[in-house]
Amino acid sequence: MSSSFNTLIISDLHLGEDLSPSANEATSRHVDLVERQLVGFFQHYSRRREDGRSWRVVVNGDMVDFMSITILPNRPELARLVADRGHDDDEFGLRRTINATMVKVKMVAERHADLMAAMAKFVARRHRIDIICGNHDVEFTWRDVQAEFKQAVVDAYHRLPESQRAGAASDQDIKDGIGFHPWFFYEPGVAWIEHGHQYDENCSFDYGLNPMHPARNEIVTNVDTAGTRYLTNYVREIDAHAQEDWSGLGYVRFAMSLGVRGTLRTAKAYHAFARALLSVRKATMGPRARRVRKPGHDRRLLELADEWSLEPSLLRDLDSLKRTPVISNMPRMMSILMLDKVLIVGITVVATLIAMLLWGLAWGSVAGFAAMFVASVLVWLVDRGRDVDPATPLKLVPERILARIDAQYCIFGHTHKPLRMGIEGGGVYLNTGTWLPSGKPGLLRAFTHVMIRHSGSGASAQLMQWRDGASRPFTDGGRLSKSSAAMSVQRADETSPSISAEAR
Repeated sequence: MSSSFNTLIISDLHLGEDLSPSANEATSRHVDLVERQLVGFFQHYSRRREDGRSWRVVVNGDMVDFMSITILPNRPELARLVADRGHDDDEFGLRRTINATMVKVKMVAERHADLMAAMAKFVARRHRIDIICGNHDVEFTWRDVQAEFKQAVVDAYHRLPESQRAGAASDQDIKDGIGFHPWFFYEPGVAWIEHGHQYDENCSFDYGLNPMHPARNEIVTNVDTAGTRYLTNYVREIDAHAQEDWSGLGYVRFAMSLGVRGTLRTAKAYHAFARALLSVRKATMGPRARRVRKPGHDRRLLELADEWSLEPSLLRDLDSLKRTPVISNMPRMMSILMLDKVLIVGITVVATLIAMLLWGLAWGSVAGFAAMFVASVLVWLVDRGRDVDPATPLKLVPERILARIDAQYCIFGHTHKPLRMGIEGGGVYLNTGTWLPSGKPGLLRAFTHVMIRHSGSGASAQLMQWRDGASRPFTDGGRLSKSSAAMSVQRADETSPSISAEAR
């Protein structure tokens, strides 16, 4: 099925990220830059085939940042969404419902009209785009949202001058050239591709193929969603792509750095964050909630097994590799909410008061200081022992996947950290990184992707970076060695015997 295509895998574009309250000028500049580079990327490959093969672009999750886009339900044109309104939507924006998402698709299509047109021309030239759901755009599991996005691409094609349209592609041709995948894309013998958020406890869903709240028609809230909705979208000083790496004490220090008003605002956001997590834990735990949610997940898993000609037992085995969401793990929940630290401090205060009552003020104070020292050490150890880097578990899973699946490569996104790593048991783990240049080291590690080429000797995958109008081998730090430079893909204005430039 896939050997007729060479494959380009990109991820973590976060389109629409600047449509959130926390966005600033820098965010808009970054998103504009991402769009310009993506337009060039699609234009470049839409005009080229390698060894007669078309290109398949796999967008490996977080293409659209539905999670960050915030709609406050106070505008007349949003009246139809009022039925979806929750108790705190007026302050924090509409929840992740299907109606709200349909509006978000329109917002993104309008914001990124040039990119939508470039994608339309790409598929009109008989190339293909396959979109995998990530944690920021898990809404793409809804077929109505998929259809809305496809229609937006078709509409962008119709807005092009006739001279810029590619061939005689029909609306259905364009729609058929775009596919959606709720979990993975698999090229037998070559690559297993998925976003990877299911191996990050802050971002995983216990039923990833049916990530719905058991009682409400919305995406179930996990730590990732709650953190974005109540913290980064409300406290604008928080970097949306840094908050996942902060410890509890890091948040306390950050809040105090904002002054009195900033500290109070952060405390209010934290209260809403904690309340949301405790509420969703209560709603999703227990046999009744499982009876509501599990059948939809199991049914979709069987559909995927049939679609990809894989044994259902194999997919169940792979699904079991996911990390338990924090919400389902009380000790981790206490750690995320810093309740373990509050408990340590509370015990220390009570112990000090008891010591003063039993031994008097002098010796009680000494005991209190000793208890405070022990408590400080315990808090430090608890904070230090928490591994908050999502890249760590994602490095451990590929070996387990490749031991079960016939593939040479396991390819994730999610971490925003481009990586190629050999696996001890055989095979290679690749991470596509991100196209978003926010955060360190910024541009030096942005615009990364994986290229899979087919030849008579088989398939090979290489970690690349889009620079100067072409895909070039990526080296950490963004600098090419002499040997890598010699292997660079041809520039956009050059051709090679195996790459043919089509008519513009």
